[in-house]
Amino acid sequence: MKLKITNEAGDQEVVVIPCRKAAVDWSDITSRAGMSLSTEFDGSFQTTELIYTPTGNQLIILLGLGEEKDRVRLSFLGRWLGHTYQKKMKNSLAIDARQLAEDEASELVHGLQLATYQVGQMKSDGLKREGYFADDFTVVIQTD
Repeated sequence: MKLKITNEAGDQEVVVIPCRKAAVDWSDITSRAGMSLSTEFDGSFQTTELIYTPTGNQLIILLGLGEEKDRVRLSFLGRWLGHTYQKKMKNSLAIDARQLAEDEASELVHGLQLATYQVGQMKSDGLKREGYFADDFTVVIQTD
């Protein structure tokens, strides 16, 4: 897995927008999605909302971070995200970390990295590693 830190998410096929409970920035999300949204997503821990852009070339995943007390479980949340949506992440993933502290973004990415482990990957006959599990899969971390 390659990591890239930048100030733009770019054209990544999947963009993850982490959201705290009851603090979802709908104006930013609707401008990124390019359409108005009507959803019950509130940012509760380990909840998601999938939004496909009108052009169909990008998937936005709203990821619920929960409350302040859930902050210690961000690595778990990243691992869960990787396991749950690995089939949707073929070549790259962007994380909009502008609303996260540096240590929170680090924990979320750490969990994503843990999710790439596959049983049998160290055997001599080798395991085919492609998509989310490929060494050249790129995670773009968007910061200010």
